[in-house]
Amino acid sequence: MNDKNIHYLLKQLYLGLLNREPDEDGLSFYEKTLLNGKEIKDVIQNIINSPEFFVKFLHPALLNQVEEIVLKTKTISLNANCLREVFHIIANNTSTFFNFLMLFSRENANVLNNKLCISFIYLEKKEKDSMIDVFEIMKERIDSSKIFIQLLHFKDFLSSALVNTFMRNIYIVASFDLIRLLYLIKPKNSELIMMDHGVGSMKKVTYREDILSCCDYYLVGGKIKEQRIINVCPQLKGKTFVVGFPKLKHKSITEDEKIDYCKRTGLDYRKPIILFAPTWTSNKDRGIWLIEKLSEIPNLFAIPHDTNYLEGKHLKEKGYPIYLLNENETISEHYPFVDILITDISSTAVEFAKLGKPVICLLQDSYSGFDSKWISPSGIPYIPYTNYEWKLCEVCKIDNIKQTIEKILSGNYQINTELVNQLCDSYGEESINKTINILHQIIKKQKKRWLWKIKITQ
Repeated sequence: MNDKNIHYLLKQLYLGLLNREPDEDGLSFYEKTLLNGKEIKDVIQNIINSPEFFVKFLHPALLNQVEEIVLKTKTISLNANCLREVFHIIANNTSTFFNFLMLFSRENANVLNNKLCISFIYLEKKEKDSMIDVFEIMKERIDSSKIFIQLLHFKDFLSSALVNTFMRNIYIVASFDLIRLLYLIKPKNSELIMMDHGVGSMKKVTYREDILSCCDYYLVGGKIKEQRIINVCPQLKGKTFVVGFPKLKHKSITEDEKIDYCKRTGLDYRKPIILFAPTWTSNKDRGIWLIEKLSEIPNLFAIPHDTNYLEGKHLKEKGYPIYLLNENETISEHYPFVDILITDISSTAVEFAKLGKPVICLLQDSYSGFDSKWISPSGIPYIPYTNYEWKLCEVCKIDNIKQTIEKILSGNYQINTELVNQLCDSYGEESINKTINILHQIIKKQKKRWLWKIKITQ
């Protein structure tokens, strides 16, 4: 986990557990704690043992509720006059603490007794975008008398109380950071499921055994990722499923819609529209910073990766053609209006090519989050642990970008459809239904009495 991710997770813990932004001293202390080898659960235990946490949660009206909860769980003995002792005991058992925190609620706790709770949890917007369509359709189809379902940010998940000790909990995430975190703190009576938030399969984090082994099930975009997960973690055979990419959508547009779109984005509808959508990076010679070299290309604009939102905003303020996605907007909504996509080893390359549209991938000496040993002698990256080169479309160095664009505009381009389909099996409604069908099977396998009102569209 890099410094930026540590900073972000600590912020969510402070918001969730203490209901405030972290102070500089506390943030610095816990950052050093984690960088020195401690785990997230150690930070959680420190926070709940702090005087601030104790004072915020010490309320006479809740004492009877606390006593009742502890007596029901029969896991610890309670001295009703010493709430601090309760927190201390629970803090030494992360799973017990997590259940206790979930029960320690001012709302919804009574409603959830004897229910299954399905929680779609996200850290970043891209993760929410990947899950929201599945969540919304599941919410319509499930039997709400037996299953409670929620979509929420991790900080809200920590501070809410929508799960109890007697429930079976299913956590669905689209973040490798959240996999490790939830694995450390989830109750024992729970399942952890990972959905792809991207179908690129290139970053090191997507094939680390120590992270992959934390999940109970994986829902992946294509066969390549399924096979790689099983190769790295053989125990996940039969628990890894190809469902495609629900977030990706495609629709036909009218000329009037394209004109309106170009008015909003400052583009010329009479010329080919070119989108630059790189993956995240902290290297100012790559990623969204390349807009400084690409901005001279006619009718080109850039959408930064969510992680580089602030950098993109800064570049936009400097006058570069940057478009910043709003909270309820996804990059795939722009695809129907775009004629050519320029990217690097981002998942957007697979998504755009899956729609049958031309893509240019920029060759670089190195890529953020990518293991350089997987770069071939030709300079084109391999998809790690496969024999496939990242050659699903046109590839070139940035110095040759204009010639490559001209080549595409002349109609002389190819898409490696076989490789694209191996990376992204399906998308949109087909993928949503595959995902829901698999989740249905997982839940039925765990407990047959959880009945769904689901009709799967084949």
